[in-house]
Amino acid sequence: MTSKRADLQGLLATAKPRGISGANIYCSHQDATKGPYRESQRSTGPETSDNRQGPHFVKYMIGSLALQVRLAIGAAAVLASFAAVGCFAPAPKPHQSAPSAPFQLTVIGDWNDVEASLFAVIGKAEMAILSKTDRPNEQVYELLSVGDEPGFVYARRQPGDKDDLIPITLSCSLGFFGDPAGEKDMVSGMAARLNDLAGVGARPIR
Repeated sequence: MTSKRADLQGLLATAKPRGISGANIYCSHQDATKGPYRESQRSTGPETSDNRQGPHFVKYMIGSLALQVRLAIGAAAVLASFAAVGCFAPAPKPHQSAPSAPFQLTVIGDWNDVEASLFAVIGKAEMAILSKTDRPNEQVYELLSVGDEPGFVYARRQPGDKDDLIPITLSCSLGFFGDPAGEKDMVSGMAARLNDLAGVGARPIR
């Protein structure tokens, strides 16, 4: 028993220089808090004003500003494309009015001189006769211009009238949408020629 105690005391005496003092324990605790656990706790902890000044925050702000710039450029490009489409859109076609009412004039003349009066003026209008429809009280002439536009001339008389020195109503329509000036010239020229030929067989064209 005595020998065992002596051995234990010898062991304690040998280990004393290597013992762990209170100061050593305190330092070891401080070192532990500075270890990886401390660093991980610091990196995953709540964001502070120091963290916002760090490199990660600067990169985030630069990326956000770059995204906003790209969005602004894209919006400007879309607006420019719409403006270009508006600038190069085809211009609206001018409104085309409806055909005017045919010019009409009544003259005293001979019924069988209507065609001759038309021939007297048709050359000036640069038109040709395509067909003629002859009815008891109406003559219809279908015309065609050098520009491939249609025309019609109408001569009408009252039922029961004779052929000579009777009121003959002349009317005319020229072109797809009417030509008031040309229609007036043609009807006026026919009326003048019918007046010249009224009651006579022939007369020079004036």
